[in-house]
Amino acid sequence: MSDPYGWQHLRLMQQDPDRFFRELHRDQGDIARFVLGTDTCWSFAHPHALQQILTTHWRQFQKTTRFREVVSRALGAGLLLAEGAGWQRQRQAVQPVLNQAAAPTSPDVLSNGWQTRLDRWSAVNRIDLDEELRAGWMEQWLWQLTGLDPTPCVAPLRQSLRGVQFALLRQLFQVFLPPRWWPWWGRRDERQALRTFRRLTRELWEQALPGSRYHHLRQTLTTHGTSATAGLDEARTLLFNGYETTTCGLLWTLWHLARHPSWQDRVVTEIADQCHSQGPRDSTLLTACWHEALRLHPPAYLLSREVCERVEIAGRSLSAGDQVFLFLPLPHRDPRAFESPDEFRPERFLHPAAHPTAAGGWLPFGQGPRGCAGEAWAGQICQQLLLPLLRQHRLTVCEETPEPRPQFGFALAPAAPVWVARAPL
Repeated sequence: MSDPYGWQHLRLMQQDPDRFFRELHRDQGDIARFVLGTDTCWSFAHPHALQQILTTHWRQFQKTTRFREVVSRALGAGLLLAEGAGWQRQRQAVQPVLNQAAAPTSPDVLSNGWQTRLDRWSAVNRIDLDEELRAGWMEQWLWQLTGLDPTPCVAPLRQSLRGVQFALLRQLFQVFLPPRWWPWWGRRDERQALRTFRRLTRELWEQALPGSRYHHLRQTLTTHGTSATAGLDEARTLLFNGYETTTCGLLWTLWHLARHPSWQDRVVTEIADQCHSQGPRDSTLLTACWHEALRLHPPAYLLSREVCERVEIAGRSLSAGDQVFLFLPLPHRDPRAFESPDEFRPERFLHPAAHPTAAGGWLPFGQGPRGCAGEAWAGQICQQLLLPLLRQHRLTVCEETPEPRPQFGFALAPAAPVWVARAPL
């Protein structure tokens, strides 16, 4: 059946992006060209081409028009969607809020709330990592953002986020997108989820206590002359981006540690040695495991860009308006960049000089000036949540539980539930 406008491509990208991009590059090589509607689309798999797009020629690209139109319906005009000089101003305002020194939330609040959950684990032999980490991280993230008791908000906010993510993902792959003024866009449950998300985030933003990240963000944005509406957009973006991808990264890291007990033992031994000699500090081995888990399962698995002006990438001429897709599992598992690319080998990240980032082969946070503002912060969260967990519990894979199937939704998550066995240390 003839498909001159590539609607079949759109359907396959939504249903099984892993299969779609792998077959595309199997047939066409490192550079693949296809059509979606009236748009010329490109997919690049070689690390050198990705480096050109994200770093060398980053000014010739922007977030795609469809992505900005869809996501702005939930998040407004926050940093995620900003471009040009406006993006630079917003990045300067938001970045300090994600830096550890600029986030005065008490670390005791984080550790005590998380420790209560870890103590409850002692009464059971099996843990659903998906449920525990999603609920636990939502509690801790809301504490950091607002300084308020998160208990009343956790369940409704998680539910509304699921609905919003589903709605946004569906609209990203919709052939015809209704205009913003159309009052009946999406399904009724999707519209309700969006209203709940926007209402809850507005209340949290307005009630945030001094010392919280939201309070610091409000002070910073006021200094920059930002309007109240723009401030709320940044607050929603911060909550939205900081929740799902961080949760997925933590899930995959713990799953691989449970599946590779020798690495879990090495991390625990390093933690114990540090406590005896120098006091608690970050675990180098845990950081390597975190980076390797993000290589195998990058939560933000698909980067999309739109060409602003004609540019040459890897010998191909791209015109203004062309759509560019970077499916990260391809360069992350490229045997030219990684020996035994499908295996969990955290030792790849133990030597800074050989870190795969240098060659453009490791991109879970993007790369270049438009790279994720929360990369360092996410690494700190990994240490803060997983170090006390690994000091208290030993996790192993349940024999009756299959390996989680990667689920390509708004982020790359393991299909729930993710059961692991637990034993005390």
